[in-house]
Amino acid sequence: MAVEVILPRFNMDMEEGTILRWLKQDGEHVRQDEPICEVETNKVNMEVEAPADGILCRPWIQEGATVPVTSVLAVIAADETEARSLHEAPLPAHAEPPASPEPGPAAPALPAASPSRPLATAPAGSDGIRATPAVRRAAREAGIDLTSLAGAGGRVSMEDVQRAISTARGKSGAGAPLSPLRRTIAARMTLAHAAPHVTLDVEVRFHKLQQLRGAWTGAKPSVTAMLAVAICRALRKHPLLNSTFHGQALVTTPTVNLGFAVARPDGLVAPNLKDAHLLGVSDMSVRLGELVQRARDGSLTLEDTAGGTFTLTNLGPAGVDRFTALMNPPEVAILAAGRICDRAVPGPAGIDVAPVGWLSLTIDHRIVDGQPAAEFLATLRELLEEPAWMVD
Repeated sequence: MAVEVILPRFNMDMEEGTILRWLKQDGEHVRQDEPICEVETNKVNMEVEAPADGILCRPWIQEGATVPVTSVLAVIAADETEARSLHEAPLPAHAEPPASPEPGPAAPALPAASPSRPLATAPAGSDGIRATPAVRRAAREAGIDLTSLAGAGGRVSMEDVQRAISTARGKSGAGAPLSPLRRTIAARMTLAHAAPHVTLDVEVRFHKLQQLRGAWTGAKPSVTAMLAVAICRALRKHPLLNSTFHGQALVTTPTVNLGFAVARPDGLVAPNLKDAHLLGVSDMSVRLGELVQRARDGSLTLEDTAGGTFTLTNLGPAGVDRFTALMNPPEVAILAAGRICDRAVPGPAGIDVAPVGWLSLTIDHRIVDGQPAAEFLATLRELLEEPAWMVD
């Protein structure tokens, strides 16, 4: 019996996915749990796996098309007879007939010849235009009138919309529709900004930490890794800051899943290291380097992005002295680290020059009051200014 290939909801925030590429072609035999297409979600790229053994039939969602979760992407036939039958059936309303293939090696053939008649198109809407929901959504987000693109029979394809977007961008400089990641960032930052929040700043002297790093045996850890280890220790002493707030429920956990804001060309992501409080400085530096690399090359997994309890964002390397960060819901706090540089500071004999940096803690004021936030920052500053405990 045929089995539908459904676009799953890979995470709770996911409402739709974009088909990046098909890994298997129409007529190919597939095995259960074998990846058959790659999908861009609102957080990471994921692979959709075959739900059963059989023959992949009618992968009708084009590469580049965006469809809602639970949409049927294709069907897996149990045998050749069923595959022939599926190819004789009309496409569903949301399906987009595949584009004409480019010259080159032929795709694997079905066990039996496919019907020669053209594939069915989406039914006409109330406007008389034949376009799939994905095509209509793309046009709507780009502000494009579908009637201006309608060809023979009133049909508009995704390629028609993409060409119109490129043309409009070239004439007016208008941008393309937001990517799934950018839309998620916009939604989450709007949610974060809506929560009543307060930011507290402290000045930290880093001369002892820099001395410790300079004398480190073996590969020198990054300053961010050293800061991360200190954050984990401070959170263990102030667990309220390591909480997540879900509607009316506050969840406080003894484990620290520390998130790190990582900038990518297509937007900001915040993967996290699970059980980060168990890591020493050297291990933190290695694990953090690996996590950042996966974030930048687009190979994060859902495990990397889910379950964070506290986030660190560091714009010091970009030359920013101090800034206010927005929280990463449902977390209740985020720490922003600025540039460490030599500044004039009071000393025992007058004015000294020392490496100083600012740390800015933004809290969800529904959960965290100013006093516990100040106490967390005081603990963190003490850990950073007296860092001998960090030696592995």
